[in-house]
Amino acid sequence: MKRIRIFIAILVVLTTCVTVLAGCGGDGGKGALTEEEALKTLDALLSKVRVTTGAPRMDISGADDNLSELPDISSYPLSVQGSAAINIEIVSS
Repeated sequence: MKRIRIFIAILVVLTTCVTVLAGCGGDGGKGALTEEEALKTLDALLSKVRVTTGAPRMDISGADDNLSELPDISSYPLSVQGSAAINIEIVSS
């Protein structure tokens, strides 16, 4: 009985190794992409990306006292509504 358990354990380990190693590497049967195919794929992915930029509210780079130039934080309510006991939102100027 003990030899059967050892045999089954070895069989399971070998089957797992073969399955894992057979799934690693290779190109998934698709073949290598040509440069043109890669560029088309990249263009298709990039068309889904949207970049937005916001206009700065004020320029404080030349101010002597930066603290006096910062807006009052109470005028900017939290934009993230959390559900925890403590909610943190990080804002930079």
